Amino acid sequence: MSGIIASAVSTTTSFPANFTLISTLDNSALTTDGWGIYDTTETILTLSPSSDGTVRYKATDEALSVLADDTSVAWILQAGAEPEAIDTLTGWGISDDGYFTLNGEQLWAFNESAAEPRRLYWAGDGLAQGLVSTQLLVQSAV
Repeated sequence: MSGIIASAVSTTTSFPANFTLISTLDNSALTTDGWGIYDTTETILTLSPSSDGTVRYKATDEALSVLADDTSVAWILQAGAEPEAIDTLTGWGISDDGYFTLNGEQLWAFNESAAEPRRLYWAGDGLAQGLVSTQLLVQSAV
């Protein structure tokens, strides 16, 4: 998977109180429409870490979820926003070099062939056809 280096979750780095994620693919801030997370929309996504290991939308206080299908490709959704959003996952972290991780992995991707805005995916065990990898830089919210 090009551009992705798995990194152990840092024990010395922690999330800021609120933060945004910047895609290193095009240096754009991730945004949301209340259903998914995208590379471009009108509303910037602001996240807040919780003591239980989840990461929540600041505006709605809903947890991020990662959902996998039989190809191990998954997407990030507002919990409960669609019928498939049934689990809230813990294990969110930040690598020593400041990148957003899930269980120490930086396996994020966009559907390159989709019309903008492109939905953010968790690539799981591999990059499916049409997906292009990205790293998500944690940036403190203003």
